[in-house]
Amino acid sequence: MDINSVWDEALSYIYNNIDNEAGYNGYIRKLIPDSYDENNSVFALSVQLTLEKSIIELRYKSLITDAVSAALGKHTDIKIFLNSSKNTAAAKPAKKTAPAPAVSKNKTINPKFTFDNFVVGGANEFAYTASKKVAELPGTEHNPLFLYGSSGVGKTHLMHAIGNHTLLLYPDMNIIYVTSEKFLNDFIACVRDKSMDEFRHTYRDVDLLMIDDIQFFENKEGIQEEFFHTFNELHNRQNQIVLTSDRLPQDLVTLEDRLKTRFISGLTIDISMVDYETRIAILQKKAENNYIPDEVYAYIADRIKSNIRELEGALSMVISFSKMHKKPITIELAKEALINMKLSDNIIKVTPSKVLEQVSNYYSIPIDRIKGKERTKKIAYARQVAQYMCFHLAGMTYKSIGDEISKCDHTTVMSNVKKIQGMIDENKENTKNEIDQITKNIYTPV
Repeated sequence: MDINSVWDEALSYIYNNIDNEAGYNGYIRKLIPDSYDENNSVFALSVQLTLEKSIIELRYKSLITDAVSAALGKHTDIKIFLNSSKNTAAAKPAKKTAPAPAVSKNKTINPKFTFDNFVVGGANEFAYTASKKVAELPGTEHNPLFLYGSSGVGKTHLMHAIGNHTLLLYPDMNIIYVTSEKFLNDFIACVRDKSMDEFRHTYRDVDLLMIDDIQFFENKEGIQEEFFHTFNELHNRQNQIVLTSDRLPQDLVTLEDRLKTRFISGLTIDISMVDYETRIAILQKKAENNYIPDEVYAYIADRIKSNIRELEGALSMVISFSKMHKKPITIELAKEALINMKLSDNIIKVTPSKVLEQVSNYYSIPIDRIKGKERTKKIAYARQVAQYMCFHLAGMTYKSIGDEISKCDHTTVMSNVKKIQGMIDENKENTKNEIDQITKNIYTPV
């Protein structure tokens, strides 16, 4: 029996019955007929990559079984195994050609961020589990994976952990991690140099694309247009996409609706501020071989609640201060170290009351008038500044800011935050200097 002829007939069956042409071109055509055990009715196929084998077995094995059984005229079991020594054979031509293989490895993944050193707690457990699932079977579930939360809650760590774990399981995969700023700068450079083919090859011929801080695509129509097509091409080929943002896709005000709908088509997860127990665990892991009294862990964890990077940074300051002065780490030394580094009891956690207090002092407007509904220019402006700072410094949601200040709708807060950001970007009315001074006042020890 000619197994190649059987497989050719099976391919025709699959091609006519598969509901995803990208799956046919990207996976089915890579299978090589290997053998047929007539006594046990087992048809064996091989494929070169572990990822391809996993995806084929998960998505297409049933269809392949039906196709081979039809070609042989009796029910036949399918066995798929790895065989990297075989070359991919030619298969029935499709209307679209298979995606071009990646031509180079990317060195964008930070090896120090892994799942093993990510501290899991109640606030981030779902994000951790979903991220690990994506790394184990990229492109099969949760595509895209969209992680959002305030700065310093572990989004970037999880992205690099996905990259490291995926490379461990599938060393041949082409993976890119990139910040939205670098993606934008690469785009601008390629437009300038008339080398858009190079840009598209870099970002579309990948198995896994991760873009950090996607909110910076707001107000940038050109990059939104380009990323829309990049997203579509990767998603149609069932290649994995992971994105992070400081907000829900729906809250990215000036992002095109067609992008928002694609971002929420997969799995969207909020990574909240870590709880007290998790903060303690993060500090203990960060301490490594340094002896840190429990009361020092508690002191730092009590005061830094919204940012893991700041939490780890504070501990590093304490350890460095101890070594510099050749003193053991005690609660007294920790307090001295953090004050010297401009971190003290009353400045680490920014609250809406702290923001309102300093905005009120700076503009000489009573807090109750800022929180009220007066629309005079001076008071409305101070209110907008307060809402902007509550969003960026206190990590509050638009809704919670609206509830706290002026009892306004979240869309009004969103508009006010955007307005102040625009004034900062354009340096209108010295807004940036004013906010810098108020921020300094918030973070100045009393």
